[in-house]
Amino acid sequence: IHKLPIVRDRIQHDVLKDRLKEVVDKYADDMTQRAQDMAVYMEKVFNQRTDDNAGFQATLKCHKNQCDSDCKNLIRDYENAVKSVIPSGLRVQPDMDTYDETAMLELRTSLGVLKEELLEKEADQFDAFEAVLSVLDDNLASGRNTVTEALSSRFDEMRQLEKQYADDLKNRLLTYFDDKTRQDGEMTYHRGGIPDGIARLLENKDECIKVVGEVSEFRTRKLDELEELHKRVEDQRSKTTLESAQKAEYARNRARAFEIHAYCERQEQKLNSWENAFDGI
Repeated sequence: IHKLPIVRDRIQHDVLKDRLKEVVDKYADDMTQRAQDMAVYMEKVFNQRTDDNAGFQATLKCHKNQCDSDCKNLIRDYENAVKSVIPSGLRVQPDMDTYDETAMLELRTSLGVLKEELLEKEADQFDAFEAVLSVLDDNLASGRNTVTEALSSRFDEMRQLEKQYADDLKNRLLTYFDDKTRQDGEMTYHRGGIPDGIARLLENKDECIKVVGEVSEFRTRKLDELEELHKRVEDQRSKTTLESAQKAEYARNRARAFEIHAYCERQEQKLNSWENAFDGI
């Protein structure tokens, strides 16, 4: 907004400079204030979005920590059961007196149950993620709608300000040309320093009013473009936040599933190794 072309004190015509300075300065000050208000509002929006994301991450972490704790307890119980059947240590030698076929069958059954429970815990964790993500999505959608409405309202104010500015300029210029006509066309300003094109323009009422209108239309289009840009950015930010969270959770979920399968395979190999050690005894 602050990059919109705002003409201030560049009117070289002595008479017009005095007549238009008040209008130009008021427009510049009002538009600058609107831009500053917009910046403050968007900073609040950013802070609110940051707080929402922090809340989302904290809730998700709480669910994850609980899931990790439950899984560790399940694994600990299983490994304690293994230790009670399979002795550990480098010097342990297979001894038929230490082999318990029933206990080994129970361990295999327990391993299958453990794998199912771990995968179920992970599925619960993923369900919790989707529920928390849904809340975040709702918050983002609500915030996005609020921001969109606020942007529309604020840019409407700036468009109205632009329109009022153009109307005021036209009125001042019409008054100037009327006064100039009553003075029988005598110029009441010095041409020194004024480009010929501008000097000729200031002698043509219709062309001058037309230029003011065209410049106003140009600035209004710029406001329209800025409004659409702000709205697109808000939409993209919400989309990026959700997609980033989903991508991270999907990657974590896949890694966790692979980890569970790898752990259970290692445990099965341990059971197989212990049983194979008794072959031929």
